[in-house]
Amino acid sequence: MFENYGGSYQLRIRTAEDLAALEELDEPFWMATSAPVDQLTCDPVLLRRLDRDGNGRIQSWELRQGARWLLHMLRNRQAVTARSDVLDLESLDRSDEDGQHLYDTAKRVLRNLGQGDGTHLSLTQVRHRKRILAQGAQNGDGVIPPESVPEEDLRAFVEDIVATVGSVPDLSGTPGTNRELLDTFLENSKALLAWHEELEQNAGGGALLPFGADMPERYELYARLAPTINAYFRHCQVVAFNETLGRASAEAPCPEDIFLSEERATEYLAQAPLAQPRADGVLALGEAINPFYTDALAELAQKVLAPLLGDGSRGGKLDEQQWQAVKRAFAAYEHWLESKSGGQVESLGLDKLQRYTDSDLHERLGALIEADLAAGKELEALHDLEYLILLQRWFLDLCNNFVSFPYLYHPEQRAMFEMGRLVLGGTIFNFNARVSDVNAHSAVAARSGIYLLYSEVTGASETEGFFIVTPVTSGPLADLGVGKRGVLFDPAGREWDTRVVKVVENPVNIREAIAAPFKRIAALIASAVERITSGAEQQLQTQITQATTSLETGIKEGIAPAPAEAAGTVASTDSGRSVSGMRDLVLAGGVVVAVVGSSFAFIASTFASMDAWDVLAALGVGLAIILIPTILIASLRLRRRNLSAVLEASGWAINAPMRLTGGLSRLLVHEPVHPKSFRRLPEDLTRALARAIRSDRRP
Repeated sequence: MFENYGGSYQLRIRTAEDLAALEELDEPFWMATSAPVDQLTCDPVLLRRLDRDGNGRIQSWELRQGARWLLHMLRNRQAVTARSDVLDLESLDRSDEDGQHLYDTAKRVLRNLGQGDGTHLSLTQVRHRKRILAQGAQNGDGVIPPESVPEEDLRAFVEDIVATVGSVPDLSGTPGTNRELLDTFLENSKALLAWHEELEQNAGGGALLPFGADMPERYELYARLAPTINAYFRHCQVVAFNETLGRASAEAPCPEDIFLSEERATEYLAQAPLAQPRADGVLALGEAINPFYTDALAELAQKVLAPLLGDGSRGGKLDEQQWQAVKRAFAAYEHWLESKSGGQVESLGLDKLQRYTDSDLHERLGALIEADLAAGKELEALHDLEYLILLQRWFLDLCNNFVSFPYLYHPEQRAMFEMGRLVLGGTIFNFNARVSDVNAHSAVAARSGIYLLYSEVTGASETEGFFIVTPVTSGPLADLGVGKRGVLFDPAGREWDTRVVKVVENPVNIREAIAAPFKRIAALIASAVERITSGAEQQLQTQITQATTSLETGIKEGIAPAPAEAAGTVASTDSGRSVSGMRDLVLAGGVVVAVVGSSFAFIASTFASMDAWDVLAALGVGLAIILIPTILIASLRLRRRNLSAVLEASGWAINAPMRLTGGLSRLLVHEPVHPKSFRRLPEDLTRALARAIRSDRRP
């Protein structure tokens, strides 16, 4: 059924069964189709769940999904209509798998609370259980911190995992390990052990270890010189090719600053070729070798080339074919080094890694992780159970703040977008909405045509502050302006200090609208009089200053020794200037008085020539010329006042205009009502006190 609220017809959702109408009600018939989450004074957990896309706004499709899920879960919906935060387990639709799952979760919560035979579960009980799970060692996130493991050996195992392959924070922020990190640790450990095992299997020699136990040392020597020897034989190929083509091979120039420092010379030698490249591709190990590599090359010849090449290395020469044979001897070991994996856990040592892989520690830790994840499934079910109870408690009111605004027109209830009741200047303002940016909001809300007050709201701490906008829809404006302080009572009953920081001026009622032009005219006259008075005062002050200065100068010159004629001339001149200035001022004042007097005389003579009725008629016509257009314009502006612009400035998507009718204007702003015990004393006590004081002073 559509009801008339403030001149617009809106669907009122009274019972849970009415929620089914949301599926059929098109968005143009909704009062609002979306709103910012921070504009709604509702349970924040419910708002986060309803905001499915996480954009900070509640939209019509999200409300439809919430209604669909709520009606699907409950077969008995009386508690929704009653707005109860206690769930009757028998009201769940257990014929559905999800409903049965919620029922089982609710029964498990009651058993954990020692109420296994209970049939009702409150929101407080659900949140109590959820808090216990979230704060416990098994909180459902699958992360096991070392501190939560009682067994010493298992705790040391977790600590080593965290120290080598990393950690992840649990719900409380404590670092720990999970299934992924455990698997990574085991994979690294097994890979590193297998890599070392392959080396041990070839400890007796063979292709992998041609030098046996000395292989690491010989390979390090080979790897240090291999790039330089490779470059030498490549240069030899270039020289041989150039000789074939009859070309001269270029020689690298020697830098001029090579002898300036020892470091520069060493750097040059390290980058220079191993020896002079030869077209025959032979490296003479004992002849003209770069001194930077002499010792290392001699050691290579003794420990690597001689054992590998035998008689082939005799004569102190190494050709490219022999060098390729040396490279093949190290190829298997080099490939083995490149295949190394599991280096993350190498710092623990092979013995500890072997002990970890052979023991049941990883199985015990895996069981702890699975138990924690099982608790997480219960925690997830608790979230759904909490969501269902929150929908049961709040959803009717929430929908009524989108589909219609019935509570905006209720004197004893507040809509979800209202921040409470503001007491300011002895007046009660019922409509107060939250504002994030005062300047941006006022720029949009100004088209509402309403007199708006923007107030800063402060609490016990600096972080609690926010801003509100208050439409002034009726009553006298009195001294409502910037700097005015008041108190806000929020829906929870908490008191907040307020201070007006900005005002958007618009007519409040016919009386204020009629008085507005006269106030502006009076302000203009007062401003003009002030300017004239200020100018005259400044001119008079200047002339008096000049006169006194001249008099002071004349007195000083009269005292000083000077001819009598000169003194008389100066005195007469200054006196003449002073008298002339005073004369001009008196004449100007006389002219002003004469003009004003003649104006009043003309007006008086005109009215004297008319009879009383003509005078009254003339005054009436004059007032009518001024007042009739003023009243018409004011009535039109008051009729066009629209509350929806105030909400739209806060981010609401409003479909229908919210005209400010006379009844709504008085409903949003009203004078306080005295209690029944209130008794008025007509006598002014200050007068009685004054009389008593006077009587006491008499002799």
